[in-house]
Amino acid sequence: MQETREELIKRREELDRQLANIDKDKLRFSVDAGIIDRLGRELMAKQETAVSELVKNAYDADANEVVLRFVETNDVGGTLIVEDDGHGMDLEALRNGFMRLSSTDKIHNPVSPKYGRKRAGRKGIGRFATQRLGSKLTIITQTESSEKALKVIIEWDDYQIDRDINLVVNSVEETLKERLQGTSIIIERLRENWTTAEIQRVFRYVSDLLQPSYLSDRLKKSDVVFASQEDDSFTVKCKREINGEIEIISDIDKSFFNKALAVFEGFVDNSGEGFCSVTSQSLRINSLENLISISSGGNRDKIEKYDLIRDVHFKAYYFIYNRPDYYEGDGIGISSTELKRVNDFAQTSSGVRLYRNGFRVPPFGDVGDDWLDIDERVTSASHTGRVPLTNKNLFGFVEITDEQGHLFEETSSREGLIKNEAFSELVDFLIKAFNACRARVESSIGFTEKRKKRETRLKAKKDQKEQLKGIKDFIDATEDEEAGASDLEKRGEGFNREEAKAALEELALTLDEQMDEIAMLRVLAGMGLSIGEFVHEIRQFSPAFEGDLSVLANNALNKEMKQRLDRISRNFEQFQSYAAYFDETIRNNAKRELHPIEIRDVVRNFEEIIRRNAIKNNIKIKSDFIGYDLFTCPMHTSEWSSILFNFYSNAKKAIIKADVEGKILIVGSEEDGKIVFEFSDNGTGIPEENQERIFHAFFTTSTPVGRGSSQNDELLGSGLGLKIVSDIVESYNGEIFISKPPKDYKTCIRIELPKATEEQIENEQYA
Repeated sequence: MQETREELIKRREELDRQLANIDKDKLRFSVDAGIIDRLGRELMAKQETAVSELVKNAYDADANEVVLRFVETNDVGGTLIVEDDGHGMDLEALRNGFMRLSSTDKIHNPVSPKYGRKRAGRKGIGRFATQRLGSKLTIITQTESSEKALKVIIEWDDYQIDRDINLVVNSVEETLKERLQGTSIIIERLRENWTTAEIQRVFRYVSDLLQPSYLSDRLKKSDVVFASQEDDSFTVKCKREINGEIEIISDIDKSFFNKALAVFEGFVDNSGEGFCSVTSQSLRINSLENLISISSGGNRDKIEKYDLIRDVHFKAYYFIYNRPDYYEGDGIGISSTELKRVNDFAQTSSGVRLYRNGFRVPPFGDVGDDWLDIDERVTSASHTGRVPLTNKNLFGFVEITDEQGHLFEETSSREGLIKNEAFSELVDFLIKAFNACRARVESSIGFTEKRKKRETRLKAKKDQKEQLKGIKDFIDATEDEEAGASDLEKRGEGFNREEAKAALEELALTLDEQMDEIAMLRVLAGMGLSIGEFVHEIRQFSPAFEGDLSVLANNALNKEMKQRLDRISRNFEQFQSYAAYFDETIRNNAKRELHPIEIRDVVRNFEEIIRRNAIKNNIKIKSDFIGYDLFTCPMHTSEWSSILFNFYSNAKKAIIKADVEGKILIVGSEEDGKIVFEFSDNGTGIPEENQERIFHAFFTTSTPVGRGSSQNDELLGSGLGLKIVSDIVESYNGEIFISKPPKDYKTCIRIELPKATEEQIENEQYA
């Protein structure tokens, strides 16, 4: 006679007791039914995470469409229905797959049978998302080959603590098929209500569940089909039903990404080297890929590769919200209204999101999640600068591929990744790449603002000429006493007496400024002549000094006198080096010949001359050159002498004022067809409000009026150095501005000059 279910349970309990008596020195695990509550409500903190797990299951089941129906969910106790048209489940799949804790089905079958999709999950706990959402679960599922559907009802409240999980049973029955194939998950007695805003949020969440299609094409080349938004064979729809009224929750239009101020991209290749680049039509940037080193010092000669992460890609759309004037160009401009809409959307959807094997990994990129410490870095800094970098400025997407989950393993709660060494490398790469991209944008914005100012000055000069012509025509017209009023207006190009008077007053102010500049140039010219005469005459005294020093050195001197003589000799050698340097500079300048300047040569020559002075002032000078043939457009050698000595003089004063161990960093490179020269120091720095004014004539920070004087009082000196340097650079269609200094430095002045042509370089090398 066949035993009843109750009899079999009792016999199994008796067999368990007998087995325990036999194996008294051995222990076995048993499972309390209360574990279901821990796997559901306690592991999945967010409603949207739980819903996304159900969408993932539909994707794994080769579904083409998933429909989320929120029925009467304004209050607690509503119903959520998740319907998909996947391959469905038969009785064996229900028993050994869905009903088995931590099922190994997805491990043994890592890709789906129909589309070959990479399975989204492997831990076998996603089904308990339904327990997190509601207390009653009904499953109706059918396969294409089955004649009927299977229906299972699970009352999660039956899984109480202090009860063996094997004693809780759930009935399965056959029912009529709802469709050819697929599964319906009906979750009743929802534990929380769902407002319209929350449903919209969960829909955005599941809509972004699949990786955007605008990252790398790495996943396309794989034999396995990874999740991607460009795969139109899988769509998610969302509906809200209240009192029989159905509302379709639609996706957000993200076409505004095309109007981003800049696009940041980067990757770590198969060898472990990191790269990043910036493109921006508005700012005219199409930068080459920059190497990102894992070493904190960033020494390009000693690149430390990323040992663990490979094939990492990222793409981020960057916006600045308070400067619509930055967005310029045909078809790429953005209005203030459009920018405000993007700003509003950023309140809920900005940040840097992470996708593993094509699926989003929460909470990375959620509002308030600062997993890269981007906001934290801004908060700890003194100011954000004109080029901010916060999560709100970025709509970023990071792609990592790790099919086996050996490096980037999700936590059991599906909230985040286990923070191991690979994760630390990923964070290191992204932080450095984003900072490098931000610096590139800052540099370009500096160029753009300088370019606008120069164009304004040129326009002002053109306006002055037009004003002068108008005044001349007006005077010519008024000289003819018989001319009529209409003729006066015509010949004077619309000028009347009041307008002519205003124009003359404006021109008078302009002439005053120009006269001041002419006076400055006259003073500088006289100073140059005096220096030239001094350097020329000083040469005749050198033999006499050298002879006397030689005689003294051959005499018997005591220890103190020998030390003094050595000090005099060293100082005289430095004096001779200075004199020779300026003598050669003046002679080259007198020839009035222009030559392409290799910045390595002028910097190294300058370093040799200035070396003793730097040691005396406890200043360490370091130079670094990236690339070869760093030839500027043809210039005067003396102009580079003016630039370098002015920068050094200002830096030395700032370092002494800051009372620190001095550091100067000189970097030369090529970027976008221009020669880039950066001079950084760790002195007192330049306040942001003065960073444009320092290039004006008669502006200085090095002549304090007195101990109690304000900073504005200190600026009342007669500084001309940076004004001259600025004029030199702009005369060659270059740019000069204050840039963000490297780490441990306070000031960085950046110059960009046109690069010499190949023909100019060749002529210089064979001259």
